[in-house]
Amino acid sequence: LSSVKNLLIGIREKYENLVEKNDLEAKFAELITIVNDAVNNHDINSYVAEVFNFYKHKIGTKFLSYKQGLIFLKILYPICPFISEDIYKEIYKGKYLISDDGWI
Repeated sequence: LSSVKNLLIGIREKYENLVEKNDLEAKFAELITIVNDAVNNHDINSYVAEVFNFYKHKIGTKFLSYKQGLIFLKILYPICPFISEDIYKEIYKGKYLISDDGWI
């Protein structure tokens, strides 16, 4: 188990080092604010546009940390619930549902 734990730590460090963490963290914080405003204003078009714009222009081919990946799944959930839920269930081996985890 310790070798698996060390392997996971190494993978996490590798992925987190590939992304400018502060830059991407700030972009995620901005996205969360924007999509929350869209939800509060019942503006689904802006919500969808911002999520896809974020994916296309901010994430691109960058690797996300585990936490960032889960945040993105939660943001994606309202517009792609089945895909997001399937990925989330796969991550947690069916123990948890994204719909039970609460909003970010």
